[in-house]
Amino acid sequence: MNREELKNKIITKLISNPKELVNGALTIGFDITKEQDHCCLIVAQYRGKNEIMIINEFYDEEANKILKLLMRGEK
Repeated sequence: MNREELKNKIITKLISNPKELVNGALTIGFDITKEQDHCCLIVAQYRGKNEIMIINEFYDEEANKILKLLMRGEK
């Protein structure tokens, strides 16, 4: 299975039933303030219906770099 086929398989599972994923899914949340030059990016994983486990958190310049990288899909 090539990368494109694997990507399509995962996207299909995410859309139809996220619980079918073998390794799960992560959620990225971010907030960029307009008054100040601060940015926060949090990587979390849902654990059940009401629990979120924070995997990692990034701030300011590092958060901006990671967010831009994720949004462009660069490596």
